[in-house]
Parts: sequence; C-alpha cells; structure tokens
Amino acid sequence: MKFKSLLLLVLLASLAPVAHSQVAEPKNLFFVIDVSGSMETNKIFKPLKSEIVKYIQNEAQKGDYVSVITFGTDVKLIAGQRISKENTATDIDLLIEKVNKLTAKEQYTHMTRALDLLASQMSLVKSANPNGMVKSFLFTDGKNEPPPGAEGANWTFEQILQKHYDVFEKPSTYLFIITLGIQPDEGLVKAAAEKKDKIFINSVPDVSRLEEQNIIPKDVPKPEPIIKPKPEPVRPNVKLAFSGPSKILAKATCRYDLVIEVKEMNNEAIGKTLALSIEIAPPVNLSYADKTIVLKDLGKKKIPISIERPNPGDYRIHAAINSSEPMVIEPTDFESAVSIRKPDYTLLIVILFLAAVAFGIWLFLHRIPKFTEEQVLVNTKENLTYELKEKQKWYSAKVTSQDLEISEAEFSLELKRKTGEVVCRALIEGEWVEKIVQSGEMVVDPYKYEVKMI
Repeated sequence: MKFKSLLLLVLLASLAPVAHSQVAEPKNLFFVIDVSGSMETNKIFKPLKSEIVKYIQNEAQKGDYVSVITFGTDVKLIAGQRISKENTATDIDLLIEKVNKLTAKEQYTHMTRALDLLASQMSLVKSANPNGMVKSFLFTDGKNEPPPGAEGANWTFEQILQKHYDVFEKPSTYLFIITLGIQPDEGLVKAAAEKKDKIFINSVPDVSRLEEQNIIPKDVPKPEPIIKPKPEPVRPNVKLAFSGPSKILAKATCRYDLVIEVKEMNNEAIGKTLALSIEIAPPVNLSYADKTIVLKDLGKKKIPISIERPNPGDYRIHAAINSSEPMVIEPTDFESAVSIRKPDYTLLIVILFLAAVAFGIWLFLHRIPKFTEEQVLVNTKENLTYELKEKQKWYSAKVTSQDLEISEAEFSLELKRKTGEVVCRALIEGEWVEKIVQSGEMVVDPYKYEVKMI
C-alpha cells in the first residue's frame, strides 16, 4: 500500500511541469483606430468595427488585457481592461459595446501621437507581464495629418520609434499597421524597415468588401529563413610597392637596385613564392640573381640589377610579378624611368673652387694682426680711455678716429704684422704725418697711445 502511494506521488510530480507548461500566458491586445471623417465617408468605419468585434470575440480570453485607442484631431484611450476570470463574458461584452459606440467625425489624423501613446502603453503592460505576448493593430485610411499647433505636430515616425526603441526589442511584441484603401505613408515604411521582424505593414487596397477579407492577422508572420552563402575560400593576397633610383652613373657595369616592398598580405599568402621578371628598354645586357621572392613578412627587399656597358641616355625598367597558383597580387607590374649619365665634375670643381676661396679668405683674415686688450688710446684732456681691440674691424689691421667716433682729430693707428709696431698716421696742421708710436707717446693732442701694464 505504501509503495502504491509513493508511486502515485512520483507520477503526479512528473506530470505537474507538463500541465503547467500547457497554460498559455495572458496576452495583451491593442486596437488603435482612425476616427477621422474620411473613415465614415469611405464607408470603412462600420465594417472595420465589425472586424474588431469579431476578433475580440474569437481571440480574447480570461486574463488577457485589451486596450482601445482612437486618433483623429486628438488621441484618446477609450478602453484599457484586463478580462477577469470571474466575469469574462461581461468584460468582453463591455469592450465590444465601447467599440460599437465609436464614431468617426474628426477633421485630422494625428497618427504619430497615437503611435507615441501606443508605445507607452505597450511598454507598461510588457513590464507588468514580461512573458505575455503584446499584439497591436493600427487601422487608418489616411496619412499622418496632425492638427496645426498641436503637441507633437512636428514629430516624425522615425523619431517616435527612436524614442521607444526598447519596446520592440522585447520578445513577443508586435505591431501591425493596416492601411485601408491607400498606400502606406512613405515615412512610416522607412521608419519601420529597421524593425521588419516586429512591425508589419499590411495594405488593403479594396475596402468594398472589408468584412470578407479578415484584415486582422491572427498569427505573427514567420521570419524568412536566412540562408547564409557558403564562404568562398580565402585567396592569398599581397600588396606591393616598387621603387628605384632615377639616375645612375655610366660605368662598365652599372648597378641598379630595384626595391620591392611587401606592404600588406593575409595569412594565406605567407610562404607563397612570387616569380620576378625584369626587362629594360632600349635593350642592353641586363642580369639579376633573384628570380623569385618568398613571402615571409612585411618589409623591403633589394633586387640588385647589373647593366653591362650601357650608352648614356634615358631607359625604362619594367618589372613583372606573377604566381604559379591563384593569388591576388597588387600591382602585378612596375615601370620606372632611369637616366644613365656620364660623371659630371662641374659641381665638384665649383665646390673645390669655393673651398679654395674660403681658405684664402680665412688665411688672409688669420694673418691680420689684432690689437690686444692692453693697447688703448687715452684722451688726456678728458681722461677717457678707448680700447683699440673693441673698435678694430675684422678685415683691417688699423683703427681710425672715425672708428673711435672722434671728430675733433683725424688719425689712424695700424698694427704691423711682422714687427708688431704701431704706425700712426695723423693730420696735423693740414699735412699727414706718419710715425711709429711707442707707449706713452702722443698721437695727436690730446690723444696718447698707451700699452697698459697688467
């Protein structure tokens, strides 16, 4: 007996999760209805209400949340009700009654504001019941036409969806926009394109027999399977750069270095071999040792080229790269101009000449004797001292009265290189007098040459 009771408990425990998984989560249904006057004029409104009523009767169950929103000149929340378990039939009848009482007489079609309110309501019910499905249906026969000056009159569909971007990121949340007798608004189509698995736009061109068309979808369209193409095998890929000198000197054997730089390559190219072919025009005897390049790493490689006894002139060197296996090589060839010229010694001669001139100038300046700090001129009348070294010019061995800024006398003191003597040449009583002066001697009154004793 105890064994049978235990077996029964185990069986019930194993069945409990299965029974629980079969209980569907309550769903949330939103009906957003255009109540502008054109809905009545086009004889759409009455059959549309019949379709909505029929859908609520067939689909709404106890525990479901049903909301009705109208939009025209204004946006209104007409109903928002959770269908209770105790009064399921009564609650559904009340919802149907509110739908049947709707009229369409308003002047404008404020669709963007209706979407704004709808998205806010969808977010609230999803937060309250994260596992429940949210299905919304918006019905309209016109474009977005807000009343002038109304709040949100300048809103765009894209702005609304960006504002409520997180609503459609949540699972089991869908919006069906059903246009009646018109093509959907281009702005709406463009804005909804980024959420094509959550927002669906259905157009009903023929509204003459609306009741027979079952315009309100019961199921969410299954997304089209994404067929991923088979990836193509990655081909070896290498990018190269070529360079070389533009001028070389004519010799018996001229050397030209072609530089090939591997700038980029993928892993598939590592270890591959490139074949190299080099030609020169006009044709001369040309040779090079490296016929192949093995791709190991990025960097430059010099290809020495020997040109035998070329005549001076202009040549073109052409290099071609290829591979024995399928491979992307960029570029596959290279061509550069090179000028072969005889040595020109003009520049060297000019440089040597300038060097000789510079040396001669340096030697000349180096041989000019310089006054020392001890050699001075003293104005005995005013007790002023002039240092001759400070006033001596770099290219001259003499110091003049003009150099010393003396105006009342005219004279010069010149230092002789060989003897070190100081020669004075002074204008005295209208005649130039030249003499060798010693320390303490008067040059011209009141100026005296002295050698200071240190």
